[in-house]
Amino acid sequence: MALKIARFAVLGCVSLVAIAVSSPALAQQSSDEGVANAGDIIVTAQRRTERQVDVPLSLSVLGEKSLTSAGVTGVQAIQQITPGLQYSQTGILTQPTIRGIGTTGTNVGDSANVATYVDGVYQATMLGGLFELNNIDRIEVLKGPQGTLFGRNATGGAIQIYTREPQVETQFDASGGFGSYNDRWIKAYATTGTGDVSANLAAVYRQDDGYVQDIYRNARVGAHKTINVTAKIKWQPSSQTKVILAGNVADLVDNSVLTPYFVYNNSRSAYQNPTLPYARTPGTTALSLDPFNSVKQGGVSLTAQHDTGTMTVKSVSSYQHVSMRNLTDLDGGPLAIQKIFYRNLSDSYSEEITIASSGARRLNWVSGVFLFRDQADQPDYIINDTPFLNSSVLTKALGVFGEINFQATNQLSIIAGLRYSLEDKKLTSQGLAPLTQVYKLDKKWDSFTPRVSVRYALADRVNVYGTFSQGFKSGAYNSSSVPSSLAAISPVDPEKVTAYEAGLKMARNGVTFNAAIYHYDYTNIQVSAFVGAVGAITRLQNAAAAKITGVDGDVSFVVSDNLRLNASAAYTHARYTEFLGAIALTPSPTVNPVNGASNGNVQTNVTATGNRMVRQPDYTLSFGANYTLPVGASKIELSGNTYFSGSFYWDAANTVKEPSYNVTNLRATWIWPGDKVRVSVIGNNVFNTKYNQAMAIATAGTRGVMARPASIAGELQVQF
Repeated sequence: MALKIARFAVLGCVSLVAIAVSSPALAQQSSDEGVANAGDIIVTAQRRTERQVDVPLSLSVLGEKSLTSAGVTGVQAIQQITPGLQYSQTGILTQPTIRGIGTTGTNVGDSANVATYVDGVYQATMLGGLFELNNIDRIEVLKGPQGTLFGRNATGGAIQIYTREPQVETQFDASGGFGSYNDRWIKAYATTGTGDVSANLAAVYRQDDGYVQDIYRNARVGAHKTINVTAKIKWQPSSQTKVILAGNVADLVDNSVLTPYFVYNNSRSAYQNPTLPYARTPGTTALSLDPFNSVKQGGVSLTAQHDTGTMTVKSVSSYQHVSMRNLTDLDGGPLAIQKIFYRNLSDSYSEEITIASSGARRLNWVSGVFLFRDQADQPDYIINDTPFLNSSVLTKALGVFGEINFQATNQLSIIAGLRYSLEDKKLTSQGLAPLTQVYKLDKKWDSFTPRVSVRYALADRVNVYGTFSQGFKSGAYNSSSVPSSLAAISPVDPEKVTAYEAGLKMARNGVTFNAAIYHYDYTNIQVSAFVGAVGAITRLQNAAAAKITGVDGDVSFVVSDNLRLNASAAYTHARYTEFLGAIALTPSPTVNPVNGASNGNVQTNVTATGNRMVRQPDYTLSFGANYTLPVGASKIELSGNTYFSGSFYWDAANTVKEPSYNVTNLRATWIWPGDKVRVSVIGNNVFNTKYNQAMAIATAGTRGVMARPASIAGELQVQF
């Protein structure tokens, strides 16, 4: 099957190249984010500004307009227009997966396999998918291990979010809307300046009442709230020098992922008391308490850049503080059996200095150093009102990297780079129930991760490339386990990815096309599962190995000045090649004869060799369109996007399967003359597809959380 798809992809690539190179034009180019003029999309995926079409790696670039047209309002939803990317959520933590590589870990001090950056600042905690999009300039999704230039925990790839810089020219944008489930929002952006100083301010407020019905307490639950304010001050005394001071504060509440239903008839609550109601239908829940997920975040960064004419020196300094609080009904039923409250704190500092050659030359280079420190604490871990555990992890990281880009001929370029990474993690842990001694562990890991790429220009803005690269994710502790001994909290080994990729990029005559074929050898995979009688403890273990082979790509056509079409597809064959002792949680054979409910799940160990990797569908597809219809001096803009996901498994044992599903978003906008006022009607998930955004597989049962159902909203936008 994979071979047939690869052959089809190659034939499609050849056909598109032939059409685009030979055709004088499909359409006149417009200025829409490079969808028509894609050769001029400027990215920084290789730590320098260059055209996207010239970058020899798989890269998706999403601008503000394409995000809006596709109905994407949050970072998690960018999977609907990005081939190979999946998002899932565990509690308040978001866990992106790119081409089968992602994390299921939730232990304090652990990080995602896909690194997230906001304006060049590394996000240490797994909160990147919670951002409500506003003030976005672009999002770059880098696929495959980015072990050389990005290094830390980027085995799957990296997501770079860039917000708009301040401008001297005064501008004000605002929007507000109201929709289903009492969803209401206000977004505002303002920028102004004088001389060589400018500033901007962006603010988002969004709140809804939730879309899940608690059938036990007869209430709507799962409310969501976002308050986010960011500000920047830019000093630019010349075209060679720029300094930006930025700050942000955020207050986020997302209770939707704590309102589960039982996928199987295995509720321990229902087994113990069959007279009480319990939820078996998506969109319903039945809980004994009102759960909550909340996070408060604040940070400041300073970015300074100077171009000497021969080289560009850039420094990014940052500090971030995150405070998370969570209360969960562990058994997921109306009977008060188990509940957990925990609080996590994180204070992180980072400094990155890069020096890159500037100007047009045959030999270009970039080098840099990255320093990182994170103090992650879990002062409260309370089960059924009993303090259970106190743990903290101090992480210190160093990265030193360099890369050269040699243009051997006018058509041939060769890139070679290397990074050295050093990670030092110190764990302090004490069990409180039962009381244990204070255990301390200190572990260091290091790795060299190379990259070699060859790019060849077939024609102007038509390139083929091949890349060899490696990625490294440091080891992690089982910090949520009661430390009865050092062995119980011993760390897992680092992950390592060796990747081979070949691709084609084209941006000509109103057509953009990107395609890649890849193969990964993935070792020491860190897999997490809920274990134990309580079901509140996660155990992190190394799976032996996996192999991932796939093909993905995207294409955009500017059919006319008024019509734009786009599509993307991904096929990913991700399988464990050796995984002994995988944790499996399956319905208990002990059944209540009154309602047939199992007594939760029972834990066994199985061989997962040959199983599909966690949370990775074999295929995804998306199609989008944007059409503008002139109506006198006004315009009507119609846009939509439909996304198809194949089935996947939520666990390494392949016991809980998510069926394939489709999500379709539509938008219609009336644009007043002058483009100063817009009124939109928005429909998301218009066919009301029921699918899960999260899954908790524990001894108390198997519980899913339904993603947002069909919704409709109206929005007013103004710009001055």
